Amino acid sequence: MNKITGLSLCGAAFAVSAASIAFNSPMQWGTFRSNNITTSFIVDSSLVGKQVQLTLTENANGAERSIASKSFPIKELNNEIVFPVSAAVSGGKNYLALKWKVADQEGFIAPFAISPVTAGIDPNAIKVGTLSGEPSASTIKSAGSAVIKAGSAELNFGWNPGSLAMTVRGKGVATISFDVDNSKSGFISFSDRTVTVDFDKKSVSYSFASRRAKENTVLYTSEIWSGDMKGSVVNGEATITLPWYDLGAKPFAGRQIGVVFANRESKYPVAAQEFNPATWGNILLK
Repeated sequence: MNKITGLSLCGAAFAVSAASIAFNSPMQWGTFRSNNITTSFIVDSSLVGKQVQLTLTENANGAERSIASKSFPIKELNNEIVFPVSAAVSGGKNYLALKWKVADQEGFIAPFAISPVTAGIDPNAIKVGTLSGEPSASTIKSAGSAVIKAGSAELNFGWNPGSLAMTVRGKGVATISFDVDNSKSGFISFSDRTVTVDFDKKSVSYSFASRRAKENTVLYTSEIWSGDMKGSVVNGEATITLPWYDLGAKPFAGRQIGVVFANRESKYPVAAQEFNPATWGNILLK
């Protein structure tokens, strides 16, 4: 079998010591969907019968704490251990890590998240109607979609085969982020996209985020999202058109997309975490 000689997390100082052990679970940047962390691994035959210690930790708010630890003799096959955890959500800027030690070898796997979500269509998803014409403030508002509110700010959607369109009304700065493939990952990924409206500057900007784990946290860096998106702000209202090819999604009735809408006052959903798409709400194309 192959030996693990090191792991690099986007330049972060995360590594696994050389060892004849390979983990199938957990996976870096993976997300567990239940309150059980399942660990499984295979080993070089020289380690069969030796004692291995596994320690699950949570890295939150810049500090590390131990959640659980188990020690057991390694079997030739089926080395699988389940850690029940009480944490409902760990992701975004926080993460879980698995430390292991066997004989004179040790290392760890990180980061990964736990964010239980319900599979299938969200019954509370905001339904988005189709546009009756080219995207504009009037056709978006007449699409029949429910208004999404974050404090005094309001967001309307409409869609057609060419684009997802929206109007945003408010003050200050508002952001709309999309989990386009609705993966509900515990971490922001490359495919997630953000639109920022600055009502004072009358500007609309578009971005995505790169990520790396460092010193008990996950760092996100905003990057410019280039494309054919269009946006304008007039009299405190932004009208924005996002081509589906720029979003990287194929539109169809019944498609569900994760979304979070936020400003200084509030956000939608209220319990959403900015960097954890598993906690975001959903829109549903009608």
